[in-house]
Amino acid sequence: MIVDVREDERVQRYLSEVCEQVRASEVHRDIRWELESHLQDLVDAKLEKDCSFNQAVEESLSELGDPEQIGRGLHKVHKPKMEWGLLAIVVMFLGMALFAIFAVETSMSSMRGMAQLLFEHELIFVSLGFMVLIGFYFMDYRKMERWAWGIMALPFVLALLVHIVGEQVNGQKVLHIKNMVIDVPLISICCFVIGSAALYTRKHTSNGSIWTRLALFVVYPSILFISLHSFSSMIVYMTAFVSIQLVMGTLRKEVFGALFIWIFLGLCYLLRQPYILARMTVFLRPTENSQDMNYMAVQSMMSIRSAGWWGHGFGIVNKSLPEIHTEMLFTYLIYAHGWMAGILIVLSSLLLVSRLIRTGSCVRDPFGRAIILGFTAVIAVQFIWTFAMSVGWLPITGFQMPFLSYGGSHLVLTCACMGCILSVYRKKDRISRLAGMNIRRS
Repeated sequence: MIVDVREDERVQRYLSEVCEQVRASEVHRDIRWELESHLQDLVDAKLEKDCSFNQAVEESLSELGDPEQIGRGLHKVHKPKMEWGLLAIVVMFLGMALFAIFAVETSMSSMRGMAQLLFEHELIFVSLGFMVLIGFYFMDYRKMERWAWGIMALPFVLALLVHIVGEQVNGQKVLHIKNMVIDVPLISICCFVIGSAALYTRKHTSNGSIWTRLALFVVYPSILFISLHSFSSMIVYMTAFVSIQLVMGTLRKEVFGALFIWIFLGLCYLLRQPYILARMTVFLRPTENSQDMNYMAVQSMMSIRSAGWWGHGFGIVNKSLPEIHTEMLFTYLIYAHGWMAGILIVLSSLLLVSRLIRTGSCVRDPFGRAIILGFTAVIAVQFIWTFAMSVGWLPITGFQMPFLSYGGSHLVLTCACMGCILSVYRKKDRISRLAGMNIRRS
């Protein structure tokens, strides 16, 4: 006769002593289940050899070893962990950002005498961004799953503020906090990634209507980005959303439905905005309109060609290249420091993205894994588009390099994304695999 070891007081006392050593209370149930299963197998094997139940339990507990020692070992396994490799890469990018903006300030000061505070502002943004990263690292990312509906609503509130109190800059309304422009489109992308990751990993969501989900996660974000005149943000979010769906195993017809809606809404938007449509297609004709819409693309390619392997030198002035601190920063760094600098930046971005993918593969929690994958897609698309538009392979649409391009809220938000990813990794061994499961031994 097989007797359940869970009913034995000695077993429960042993398990309690083990769990007392493990501070991660979330995994106590998992530890008990695993040890109970192992003990049950040991006891059953001894009972088959005509050993008494009491003797079988005593011998099995003795074979397992000292409960305090086992508990201390399990505590080390389930301690919060820092992904030091990823953090080192982020710190490297922040250092590269300071160097890049210092070079840009030197160039702009020589040319205009008006950029003396560019580096000082960047230093403040880098410091603030790193503090935000650390803050998000210590935050329990699982709380965002409970706040999913509020997070999904935040972009709507921000878009309303943009239209009500936003200031007109270059034909587009933006929000300001003192001298810093709030990157509402990027905030919206992050909110939609978190919201879709949370709601798609909930069991009840998968049973809802496909059209309801498409309306919430595709139509609503698309209309919001169109209202903000940020077509590039729609592209970034589309890539992140599709990446999440592919990993979550969403039905193909839902993914294709999302892509169809995006293409339809995107075409409607472009057809109603002839100037933007022209800018999106003019890169296909790089020799035309060189003094009009294609000016930046032509100047970018000419600057890269003239750079050579080692460039023209630190702080060199390039009067023909506009926006060297934002959209054209990658081009300027190549122009100043050569093709080797461009190769270094591309390899660094590949290192970052590959490390993010590796980090996501270590996470079992579906919500955490979806967050990492979504933010990885957001960062990867910005890098890829920036590199491609600099050499004339894609249109210039306002993309900026993560970390490197000048911009307070953009840098801080990117650091916040990194903090969320590190928070997921920190908790990866403290998430119960039995949560929400009603497990009974047969």
